[in-house]
Amino acid sequence: MSLVNEAVAKQRLDAARAGSIEEQKAYLQKLLEIESCYEYDVVLYMMMNDEDLKWLKPLALEHFIPAVKIITEGMYHKRRIYEEDFFDEDTQETVTFFRLDIIDDETVFTPDKDLLDKNEKAVLSQLKILDIYMLRQLQGSFYTLDDEIENELYRRGDPKAIEQRGDKYRYGDEENGIFVDYAKAKTYYDRVNVEFDPEKEAREDRKDAIESFPDFATYRLEGADVPAVKDMLRLLYEKFGEHSEPFMYLPLEAVMKMLVGSSAYVGYIQTIEEDENNLNVIELEVEFYGCSSSSLKYALKQVFPSLKVEFVEHAP
Repeated sequence: MSLVNEAVAKQRLDAARAGSIEEQKAYLQKLLEIESCYEYDVVLYMMMNDEDLKWLKPLALEHFIPAVKIITEGMYHKRRIYEEDFFDEDTQETVTFFRLDIIDDETVFTPDKDLLDKNEKAVLSQLKILDIYMLRQLQGSFYTLDDEIENELYRRGDPKAIEQRGDKYRYGDEENGIFVDYAKAKTYYDRVNVEFDPEKEAREDRKDAIESFPDFATYRLEGADVPAVKDMLRLLYEKFGEHSEPFMYLPLEAVMKMLVGSSAYVGYIQTIEEDENNLNVIELEVEFYGCSSSSLKYALKQVFPSLKVEFVEHAP
């Protein structure tokens, strides 16, 4: 399907609106086959209104995936399309660009939990029979299903999904139990011929992290595993720590290496404060360079799943 301009796009959309159910399905199917992201977004922008929801919703309830995708996107966020002029100093010409903003804190359609649940079940029921192109189209439309969709694409040997798996180990997905591992990232990149030098990346990432402005957080640990955590930190400090009043400097790399086998996290545990009235509570002051303040939380939970871990970010 090729859209020459917005007028033609609207004409085709109007024809689909007035057409039969089969014509509407054919139109939506072709819509998802548009190669130009801009053309696709223009049509989707036109379709995001309550009048179109009236004919899209019955199709979604029939588990027709293109309608399911469009409705779900409209219930998760809003699109804004506009033109922006850019002056090219080399050619001395003004060039007009079309811009698209995805606004996550606004929606086009009023969120309907029952319909979203049905849409989710429709995708799950067809996950193994949808073609790879459609699965790719669904990525990002269902925040709750992204992992299932990615896993299905990976299971089928989709190159993009394999590369995305490498990205997770390259950059970390700590909340889901994946910590930065350059060597493992390379095993995925090699399968899809993506050049990646793990030693070079590790050096450059560490250099960038050290040169970055740190984030600071106060961690509070509570539970029966706290004594074991204290023993671990004490042993690591004896081996790797540096003392400089009023701080102890225990490298975060050593802690993360011990917990999850990754030394790609740069920072320091500055202080450890014990609660005199409760031996199962400690507070840590931690600084993080170039990595998320939550990374230590997920690493601790990997080894001590019953440990209660809370943290608050703060200024230096």
